[in-house]
Parts: sequence; structure tokens; C-alpha cells
Amino acid sequence: MKLSSNPETSGRYHTDWLNMMYPRLKLARNLLTDDGVIFISIDEHEINNLLNLCNDIFGEFNFIENFIWIKNSTKNLSKTTSTNHEYIVCYCKNKDVVEEKQIFRKKKECLDEVYSLLNIASSQNKSLSETQEILRKFYKDNPNLKGISMYNNIELDSLNKNHFQVYRLSDISAPKSTGKSATYDVIHPITNKKCKVPSRGWGFTEETMKEHIKNNLIYFYDDETHVPQFKRYLNNVETEVIKSTFKDFTEGKKELITLFGEAYFDNAKPTTLFENFMNVHNDSLILDFFSGSSTIAHSIMKFNAKDNGNRKFILVQIAEEANEKSEAFKAGYENICEIGKERIRRAGDKIKSKSNNNDLDIGFKVFKLDSSNLNKWDPDYDNVQQKLLDSVDNVISGRSELDLVYEIMIKYGIDLSLAIEEYNCGKWTIYSVGYGALLVCLDNNITKEIADFIIKLKNKLDPLTLRVVFKDNGFKSDCDKTNIKETLKINDIDEFITI
Repeated sequence: MKLSSNPETSGRYHTDWLNMMYPRLKLARNLLTDDGVIFISIDEHEINNLLNLCNDIFGEFNFIENFIWIKNSTKNLSKTTSTNHEYIVCYCKNKDVVEEKQIFRKKKECLDEVYSLLNIASSQNKSLSETQEILRKFYKDNPNLKGISMYNNIELDSLNKNHFQVYRLSDISAPKSTGKSATYDVIHPITNKKCKVPSRGWGFTEETMKEHIKNNLIYFYDDETHVPQFKRYLNNVETEVIKSTFKDFTEGKKELITLFGEAYFDNAKPTTLFENFMNVHNDSLILDFFSGSSTIAHSIMKFNAKDNGNRKFILVQIAEEANEKSEAFKAGYENICEIGKERIRRAGDKIKSKSNNNDLDIGFKVFKLDSSNLNKWDPDYDNVQQKLLDSVDNVISGRSELDLVYEIMIKYGIDLSLAIEEYNCGKWTIYSVGYGALLVCLDNNITKEIADFIIKLKNKLDPLTLRVVFKDNGFKSDCDKTNIKETLKINDIDEFITI
């Protein structure tokens, strides 16, 4: 199959694109968890077709947003406008679940900086007025902050006298729409006189008001002639929904140049682009169908280092060959995948060297899609005897034992990221997957003595479940095969498989 761009001159420009995208999106939906979401980056050429396609596959109800990414680079070839934005279309598997879990709420901007200022002021025994001045200066130096700068009142934490709290005052009167007027008496805690009642009455019932006063959520002025106000603490409104438009002027090429000295990709996306959505899931598995320069992997490692997250990734990329005249090919990268793998290695090392998290996971495994490691039974009726002899050793020539171990893992639905350990039992090697959940031995001339070693290994690793896999022709004799099976069965290892 020829790997090339989709030329507009083909006469089937939109059709070819739709035929390419439909099965991928259909598969993507099947792979999503109930709270899973999909982001699709696209320019203006196929945006309308993409929306129609996603409505058909995911359902219109599960549409989340068509995010607008405003970027620095522009398309100056047009005779009408200069396009400086792209789209990131987002759908989900089940919108009810996404809304219930508040997936699209993110931490308010600069919260960490505000809390850090308060902690520093507390450790330096700053007064309330001094801390207030520090906070005002911070807001002044960050004029673009929205929402947070309203939280500019400071008090000592009622539970921890050594720490400050930030809050803002809100109107305590009943909203106009209610038409109700609660006018009970509220006694000022210092003057012991009745406080002024709002013109529309109180916004809370008397019982709720008493509870709020008890929990220090009502602000009283120095005298009772002012209407008390409600305290909204910053730590109670830490999140906000993410916006549908965002600016990101970072150049992905510069990030590649920092790592390689060369860009290799003209239109690589920046890691900061994906960080806009990383808050959506802290502990998730992220799949990229078109990984390109592996920006997603770079972004995930950066964000995991930032918030100690446990996000994992699967990247998929056709091994498209590099142009022999390109700088990438001259540097020894024969295809796109090789560039991506090296980027993950270099970015991971760089991120870990700057991180305080010694347990930061920057490891990854690489797999290439291939045919089965086992020969299919395809009888040649003109030469059945030779075909039977050829099938005695049914492993394809040139395949390694680890190739076969991974195929067994795939067929059992075992996570390919699990650890694989080797144990030597005399002249045989046993592969342990998932700390003993799967034991595989692919050697020849196996005798009954291996059963004792497997039993000892089982007692040492103590897995919840255990299955053992051998080659069907790997036993020295049928007698050995039967003895091994029965010995393991007596020791509660019932799942004995041969391939």
C-alpha cells in the first residue's frame, strides 16, 4: 500500500479521507472507558466532515467542544484571510459520566503561587496587613488573572493559627428571582445587637445561617449597621471549567531543536498544547493514533513530573520512511518511528534530571505489528507427510522467545507493560510475567524435574492466579509431559497450556 499524502487532484479527496478516518474512530470509541474522551486535532479542510463523522460514531449528545487553538504561525498563502488557528474536536464515550465526574474542571490558574506566598508569609511570621500587601503586589504583577484576584481578604485559619486563609465577600441577600424574604434576626457577635437586614431579606434560612456563623463563613463588620457578608474561601473554589479557546504560541520545532539540534519536523505540535488537557485525567491511559514526533509522550512525562501523576501512553505510527535527502535520514533516522523513540529517550532523561520525583516513570516498550510467531496449519494435500514433519516445530524461523512470550500475553489479554523476569532452572529458562501470574518455558527436552522448580517459584512469588505455558513439542517425552501436568495439578496449578 503506497504511503503518501491525499492529493486534492485524486477526485476522491474527501472520500479517501473519510474512508481512512471512519474505522479508526470506530475503533477509538470501542477502546474508550465510560469516562473516556477523544481529542482530534484538525485544520479547516475537513472540520465539517469530521463533526458529521463523530456525530455518527459517538452520538451528538456526546459532543464536548470544538476547541479553538490560536497559534503564532499563520497560513499566508490565502488571498482572503491569514489563518492562525486550528481546531481540536472533543467527544466522549458517555457524557453523563463525564459530567458526573467533572472531568473538564481544572485547577484555577496561579492557585499554587497564592498558597506558596501564604505559606512563606506564615513561616516568616508576617502580620495580616503585611501578608495582605504581599498578596496585593502579586495580583498587581499578574494583571491577567481572572477570578482569583477577587480573593484578597486574609485571616488566620481557625483550625491552624499558624496559617493564613484567603477569601472574598459575597452578597448575602436573597436573589431577586426567589421572590421570598427571610427577615429573621442576626445578632452581631461583638455588639450583641441586631444586624442590618438586607433589603431583599437573607439568602439563607435561619438554620443555615446559624450553621454558617458556627463555621466562620459569615463576615461581620465592626458594627451592626452594615449587612454581614458571606465568606467564599479560595480553597472551596479551586477548579473551573476549561475554556473553549486558548492561545499557545509555543513552537514545537524549537522543542525538537533543543533535544536534537535539528527540528526534523516542520509542523510538530508543542507539548504545551496537550498540557491544556492533561488536567482532565490524572491517572489514565492515553492513546495517540498518529503519534508523529511523539509530542504526546513528551507532554505526559512533563506533566507527570509536575503533578506526580500516573498517566501512561500508547503511541501508534506507521514507519514512514524519511526522505534520503532530509537531515533526519543523514542523522541516521530511517523513519518517523526512530525519531519518536529517540525523542522519548532524550526528553525522559532531561525531565527526570530536573525532577524531584525519583520514582518518575520514563520507561517505554516498542512493538512492531507483525504476523503470528506460530505457523498456521495449511495442509498441502499433495505432500501431507512433509507438511506434518514441517509442523513439528511450529515456531516461525527467526523469531525470538520473547516474541513468543509477548504473543502469549496478547492472546491472554495481559498488559504488555508488565515486568518480565527470567529464572534459570538448570538448562531451562522460565519467563515470569506479572510477578508469577504467567510462567512460560519455551525450551526443548523438558523433563519432570521442572515441575518442582515451578512449585518453588509459585511459593516464592505467591501470585493470586497462575498459568503455565510450554511448547507442545518441548517435552522430552509424553511421559514427562503427563507427569509435569499431574504434579502441577496436585499443587493447585490447574491451568497447564501447550502451544
